[in-house]
Amino acid sequence: MIGNSPRTIQANGKPLLHKKYARERNPPVRWFAKKRPSDMTRKVSTTLQSAGLLMCRKNPDALQFFLIHPGGPFWKNKNEGAWSIPKGLVEENESMLETAQREFLEETGIKPVPPFHSLDTVRTKSGKILHAWTFLGSWEPADGFTSNNISIELPPRSKKYIMIPEADKGEWMELQNAMTMINAAQRPFLERATDHYASHQTRLASF
Repeated sequence: MIGNSPRTIQANGKPLLHKKYARERNPPVRWFAKKRPSDMTRKVSTTLQSAGLLMCRKNPDALQFFLIHPGGPFWKNKNEGAWSIPKGLVEENESMLETAQREFLEETGIKPVPPFHSLDTVRTKSGKILHAWTFLGSWEPADGFTSNNISIELPPRSKKYIMIPEADKGEWMELQNAMTMINAAQRPFLERATDHYASHQTRLASF
């Protein structure tokens, strides 16, 4: 370099910038191989699936829905928006409908009887996909209500566990009351069941 001027290189009689400056003006191009689809990690869905049953009856003139209240100290003083259809997570090698029938029996002590009619699905607040079916059934408080027990950690992170019933009671409710009491995410099931029995003019037994 002479003074502050870069030294040039002659090529075919034309002055070229010093190699250093040529690189700065024309940075080298780097080539990256595109990933093939087979090389890319596929995103696997981890959405949990659960299933349940909504038992209905007509008594004496209006359609009624059987809902359960969750057991345990957390739900003890909660009522509106706390009730639910009997439901649970799908186990391995079990169909959605099989899960729904098993959970209903475990949480109520009532054996569900077909036919079962699909109410499609809803997404719960926790992100789970809940599948549901409706069927016609009968139950009275005198028949008894029996729920399976589950273990919970109480107080949280205490490593101390207690056993509680998964559900502590069940009740028949007409639509207006059921819409208030049921978990908000499950309200579409009540509406779909109402539409199903009305549109199909299903013969409802009166108990």
